[in-house]
Amino acid sequence: MKVYYYFFYKFYNFWELISFPAFWSDFKAIVTLILLEIWLLFSAFNYYSIYNNSRLEVKISSPFLLSLLIFIICSKVYLFLIDTKWKSYHLEFNKMTKSRNILLGSIVWIITILITINFFISTYYMHDLLKTN
Repeated sequence: MKVYYYFFYKFYNFWELISFPAFWSDFKAIVTLILLEIWLLFSAFNYYSIYNNSRLEVKISSPFLLSLLIFIICSKVYLFLIDTKWKSYHLEFNKMTKSRNILLGSIVWIITILITINFFISTYYMHDLLKTN
């Protein structure tokens, strides 16, 4: 769980840095985490469809997808808006050495970039599958 809080910490600091004036950075970090998880979820659906060479019919109104999306959103709201445990982790992460913070931050950004690239690649291959069927 500490790793997850570190992802939030890096996104929170990112939004604090680039927002002028800095406001709602916690909300923006939550939205970033939600977006990455949704991209992972849809990448999995895309790869499943590609592997089986058939389109997986997933509608936004399907109970399975709705329950997953509600779980993703509610867990973030609870972890980062209702429960304030992340603030103690935030202080702990601020005390890390600069070199360790740079190393771990690089890992976070590499994973974020890979998730983003993966989503768009899976969507591209899924689009090719739909054109051939």
